[in-house]
Amino acid sequence: SGKIEIIRPSPSFDYTLITVELIGQIINNGDQKNSVKFLSVTNDISKNGTLSKEKNIFNFIFKKVRLQYESYKGDLIELKYLIKVTINKTMRSFSYEEEFAVIKPFERDILKKNDEPISMNVGIQNLLSILFEVNHINYSIHGTLKGSVTFGKVNLLITKMEIRLMKKETIYGGSNNNNTKLKIISSYELIDGGPYKNETIPFRFFLLPYNLTPTYIDIASFFSVRYYLNIV
Repeated sequence: SGKIEIIRPSPSFDYTLITVELIGQIINNGDQKNSVKFLSVTNDISKNGTLSKEKNIFNFIFKKVRLQYESYKGDLIELKYLIKVTINKTMRSFSYEEEFAVIKPFERDILKKNDEPISMNVGIQNLLSILFEVNHINYSIHGTLKGSVTFGKVNLLITKMEIRLMKKETIYGGSNNNNTKLKIISSYELIDGGPYKNETIPFRFFLLPYNLTPTYIDIASFFSVRYYLNIV
């Protein structure tokens, strides 16, 4: 809900209709034609009138509207909400848009849903064996990611190892071939030099400085945003 203030542009200003529209849309930055409007609700707030004052105020309200997705701005994709006001005259119309953000409240219980440690054995046969462990699979964007790497077998010359925090945006469909973007958020140098057999090296990522978004999976059957850890 809110109000619209219209400044009268001339002493005599007649109109046929003033509308206010609530819009939710997903914009593909690389392919504007492959964008979707998933929400559109229009209210008529005044018909066949005259702006009699220098400042004219109209109130509006949208009742029981479901704003089901969070606002998002990424490299490939944007999800945004707008209020659009349109003034129609006999031969022309004027429009103005204002964007606002939708943010879902954070519920700590969501971190416990399907949460489990990550444990993965990787390596090269007869040359290298690594146990990669992380305490949780779910994290708050202000949380601390903790884990460790244990070297079981080291028959290979290793000079350096790092762990990267990666962000992956994926758009489903569309004519543009660039529908996936993998971005390095941060790199953590785990070792500089050769490790010993059975050596365990802990690591810790503080997520707060990186201004992360939540993970989004299959939003409006249009896009996803996921985060990964990558060993290099």
